[in-house]
Amino acid sequence: MPSLSGDITVKDSKRLWEAIELELTSANAHRKAHLASSSQASAKGSHSVGDTVTINVLRVVSGVGDEDILYCAFDGESRESGYLFLHDIIGYLKHVPVWMFSDSYNRPLSLKATIIDKETDGMFRLSMTALLKDFVCSNYMPGDTVVCSLGIARPAPYAKPYAPAISEYGESVSLTGTFGEDLQRGDLVNATYIGTAEGSFQLTCRIESRADGEMEDPMRRFHNLLLDYAEPAEPVTNPQPAADTPAPTADMETSDRLLDAAYVKELIRLLDRMAAIDADYVSSYNYIAYARVLCLMLPDGEAHADYYRGRKQLIEMLYDFAVNDKVDPAQLDRLQNEEGELFADDTPLRDKLQQLRIISYMGYQAHDEELQQLRSATQGLTREVASLAVAYNILLENNMEPQANDILNRVKNELRLNGYESHLKTYGGGIESQTIEFKTSIVYPPNNDSFPDMARQMKTILTVIAAFLNADGGTLYIGANDSGAGVGVYDDLCYKEFHGDKDKYQRTVLDGVALTWGNNVASYVSVCWDTDNTSGKDVLVVGVTPYLPGVELDGAWVYRNGSGNRHLTKAEFEEYNARRRERLSGACAQAAEPAAPEAPLPLSVPSPKADAPAPLPVRTTPSPAPVSAKPRLQTSAYRKNVLVSYEEGFLPFEACLKFMKDGKFCKVTDYDYDDTPELTLPVYEEDLRDHYLLLGYEDGTVGKVPVRELMKFEDYKTYNRYAGSPLLFAAIATNADGLVSVTRESKSGERVMVRVDTIGRIDECRLTNRGMRLANEGIAERSLGYEIVPAALLPQTRNILDRDARTLGLPLATMSDDLRRVLPLPASGGEW
Repeated sequence: MPSLSGDITVKDSKRLWEAIELELTSANAHRKAHLASSSQASAKGSHSVGDTVTINVLRVVSGVGDEDILYCAFDGESRESGYLFLHDIIGYLKHVPVWMFSDSYNRPLSLKATIIDKETDGMFRLSMTALLKDFVCSNYMPGDTVVCSLGIARPAPYAKPYAPAISEYGESVSLTGTFGEDLQRGDLVNATYIGTAEGSFQLTCRIESRADGEMEDPMRRFHNLLLDYAEPAEPVTNPQPAADTPAPTADMETSDRLLDAAYVKELIRLLDRMAAIDADYVSSYNYIAYARVLCLMLPDGEAHADYYRGRKQLIEMLYDFAVNDKVDPAQLDRLQNEEGELFADDTPLRDKLQQLRIISYMGYQAHDEELQQLRSATQGLTREVASLAVAYNILLENNMEPQANDILNRVKNELRLNGYESHLKTYGGGIESQTIEFKTSIVYPPNNDSFPDMARQMKTILTVIAAFLNADGGTLYIGANDSGAGVGVYDDLCYKEFHGDKDKYQRTVLDGVALTWGNNVASYVSVCWDTDNTSGKDVLVVGVTPYLPGVELDGAWVYRNGSGNRHLTKAEFEEYNARRRERLSGACAQAAEPAAPEAPLPLSVPSPKADAPAPLPVRTTPSPAPVSAKPRLQTSAYRKNVLVSYEEGFLPFEACLKFMKDGKFCKVTDYDYDDTPELTLPVYEEDLRDHYLLLGYEDGTVGKVPVRELMKFEDYKTYNRYAGSPLLFAAIATNADGLVSVTRESKSGERVMVRVDTIGRIDECRLTNRGMRLANEGIAERSLGYEIVPAALLPQTRNILDRDARTLGLPLATMSDDLRRVLPLPASGGEW
């Protein structure tokens, strides 16, 4: 998944395509109206039961028994005249997309079918079973070898007379016999053709032996079978324009026909395929949005455009879940109500919608019974997500939040939302630099987890290592995404090269260095797993020390420059390396120079001899300057926290909130002049309506407690507050205000970072609860302070307002002067 700290997100793409659609529809409204009015349907021919006809499948919808119904037009006609069930074609599939009934040019396949009934409304019931079976069997002679994959497991002593299977060409096979081995579903076998099968099967074959190799998935094989069975289509030609073809005229440029519809539909089909196989939701979203825009350009494309709109909305909701860990049920209901027919007609979309519905039930025990029903009634990924949701609710109900979070991350992984897991550790401050590089894999190329290419990826890894060797050294994190989030190398470890062997994986990187440059260079590289990662992700840390002689890789000399790698010729590298060696040698000499030893203070100092040099003055360590003690618990400078009437700024208050040591809390109606609490906050009348107590902790969590709930506490009664982390800040504010968080990065960066969050985004909690974490765990070493931003100033902080949880905001050192003047910062106390 892409980074949220600067890269394009689904939200960015959504804004872009909405603007494109608005411009397109407003500019071409008259053109679309003209094209729509010119579309006419052909008249339906006269047919009767028993006739063999040629049909084109126009659309696929879900029908009785959860099996698809295919609506067709007779060849040469445009109106739907008949229908057939999927089992009237083949028996091993329940659902198919409509594109399977088109050729590679997106032209409908012309398929022979038999009319077996006529409905009262004039629609014909069709079947292809007998015609397709005759076609398939005409290609075989008894004794021919048929390679097929088993549809069910078949133990050696198999009691049933046959087992279903699918041939390599998509034919439905009834297998008999056995050869003494237990077979599993999907195993490939060699079989001998016996004859035509009965019922819904096409071929009867006898199992002979196991077969080697791999087969395409059943849908691909079914599509290939349809392509073979279909009537031959006219070849597509690309005639060259004649030499005297006139140049485009003004009339041609203003023509209502923008593009040839056949070519546009083919492009849409390609985009649909690309969206289906792309592992990156942002790329998929852009493919789908592009396909929708093309549909809007076609005279009859409104229905298809609605289809792609539904797919876009699903990705938008998945993105919301990835970022916010939850799905809005109201938005889900609205989507299902408005697009119910769309989801009913498309199985993959229906499954995605069902998965989102399951996600919306996570954290709500009231839906446990519905989750159990979904778990029983579904299969595949949907069933797995339902099972995980049940487990999540059970763990949450038993206050096992860390384990529940692991389940939440697993749900995201199953939905291909890698990189958006909660509580992922961030490496290198989340930013690639002169000495920091992130790579997700040594097996799979970026953004493509379907096609392993270990040789290519290892060359990429070695290029980074060479750049560090030839520069100032550095650290390469393998298993971290572009934002530095430790997503792990689970897919790599599952690859056939490793089979889960972490030691072999670790050796692979070091062996690659040794085989490329020798063991001497390998001694400048260290490889280890990060054992401090508590998120359960395996991240490999490759440390590289500068190598003064330098190394080459495939005849090129690469060095690190900023966050990228640069290539030099040998002569250029020698010139560069001379400067580098001088710089590194000077730095090493300066670091190795010993400090002047501190002489012990003698009891008595004898008078020096006349010819002896005067003794050096004794160095003593100065005492530290006294530091003014500041209260550990801070509050906002924007509130007049005046408790006594004789001080300036005093306002009458309704009660006081007292924060005492050891995690205790007390409410009093009248100020009691007690100075032992760490902080006492007055509660004013306006605070009783819609204000909240904000509690900022050192571990980066923030609690948000409604003031009206605190006012229900008994006076002078001591209550517990959350004490799992030291409390740094307490103040009262509204949802419209903002909260400034100042944090120090983890040890790899140690920069002081600043972010601002609208308080309305922070979840409410109880006084004893931990609160909400604004940034992912592991990014920051600790929080340094907090402050309230009045609502009126928030628009001026938009550059750092409401950032994603995987970033700490902006570095304080590089913050603009304008923003510094506007942004209220907590007192530093000398920490930054």
